[in-house]
Amino acid sequence: MWDTRYANVLVFSSIAPQFEPKAQNQVRAAIGKRQRFSATDKRAIQMFGREEFRPIIDGITIGLQVLLVFIGALTLGIGGVGAQFLAEALVLTLAAAVGSLPLLGLAFKDTSGKGDIHLAISLATVAVSTGILVLVGVLSGLAAALRYE
Repeated sequence: MWDTRYANVLVFSSIAPQFEPKAQNQVRAAIGKRQRFSATDKRAIQMFGREEFRPIIDGITIGLQVLLVFIGALTLGIGGVGAQFLAEALVLTLAAAVGSLPLLGLAFKDTSGKGDIHLAISLATVAVSTGILVLVGVLSGLAAALRYE
């Protein structure tokens, strides 16, 4: 460094964080003697220590925490929607397997089956629900694509 007339950046480290102010004063004194300025002149050399960078590091840390919380919440939301589709598929499968459930017939000794619950899945119901799901998916994807275009 002594052969350099105009140094832009000098990186140094104290042996322990509690000695940082003393190390800054020693470096300022050594460079001040070499470059012929007063070691007490704080405007001659601009020094940044750990405490000056603490707010920047804290801000970056908070930003990363917020980002990770957002990603976690988004993942849980997507997982919840997937669980909803899984539950719906299980209910539809159960309805197809069961067919009809006796509800009031046993209580009133009715053998006509008019008081029973009939679980029936028609092809029209499956087609309409599939169409609605496809439409919602396409519109959601289109809205996201247009927003980030």
